[in-house]
Amino acid sequence: MPGIVATQASCLRASKRDIARAVEGVLGDATRFLLRPMLAHIDPVDATIERLDARIAEWLRPMSDACALVTEIPGINATTVAGVLAEIGTDTFERLRARLGPKQALIAIARKMLVALYHVLKNRTPYRELGADHVPTDQPERRAKKLVHQLKALGFDVQLAPTAVAPT
Repeated sequence: MPGIVATQASCLRASKRDIARAVEGVLGDATRFLLRPMLAHIDPVDATIERLDARIAEWLRPMSDACALVTEIPGINATTVAGVLAEIGTDTFERLRARLGPKQALIAIARKMLVALYHVLKNRTPYRELGADHVPTDQPERRAKKLVHQLKALGFDVQLAPTAVAPT
């Protein structure tokens, strides 16, 4: 038992022999008896973590260049990137990526998340999902400009004229 504990302590400065001796001196038979089944759970959990990490790495492989760029930002690591992509889903990322490219798609997603964070903190209210079709009511000109651009891209000539009363 002390030898097993000593092999798990590779990051400590003490030698494995010193650790084994220290553990031998502190743990009695009853404590060792209780620790054995607990330690037996660690290996399967470690194996599961390794499998999950491998699957996540496989899932992120197509986006590895973009992920590498984003992880250069202080405070953002591979776990953060994986968590964000898991939350927004790959379909959202793929739609933005097809339209904007991988770098701009990640920036657009990050911006949306930061804007949401800003409003939660500013208004001191819990986050609520607004939905994919949500358009802020204070930006009708911006929405109109975007729609005109989309119609022109489809080959239509568009002329806009404001109505007397805006629809509600």
